Amino acid sequence: MTAPVVQTHSGIWVVRDDLNPGGTKARFIGRVFDGGQEAVYASPPEGGAQTALAHVARALGKKATIFVAQRAKPHARTLEAARLGAKVVPVSPGYLAVVQSRAREYCRNGGASLIPFGANIPGGIEAIAAAARETGLEPDEVWCAAGSGVLARGLALA
Repeated sequence: MTAPVVQTHSGIWVVRDDLNPGGTKARFIGRVFDGGQEAVYASPPEGGAQTALAHVARALGKKATIFVAQRAKPHARTLEAARLGAKVVPVSPGYLAVVQSRAREYCRNGGASLIPFGANIPGGIEAIAAAARETGLEPDEVWCAAGSGVLARGLALA
């Protein structure tokens, strides 16, 4: 995997890991396939882990299954995951707790690996920290997207 692209906008460094297919989590999510053929993720509709998983599964020739809240109009990230070959399982009602419960049940019944929320897997935070160090930047402060906190913890480690 290559170092993240850094661009300057109005004097602010912007790390463009969105240019990496699957984003930041694609840097480490492939570890979920160690010893298995299928990985399952219970995703918020706008979550980036679903596209990271789909990109990596496709590259590795593995199976990705995404459980996500059923919507009249699926989020663009869910559509991207499906285009990449992930099996998308819409869940109604779409409360995250219900989506997660259905994903756990699917794994129990089929033997697939369940990815924890935010793709908080062993080595993930360290992979984010390593990528951040590869930029060569030493900023006074860092701003990042807030979600599960995996990205923030990786950046803090760096």
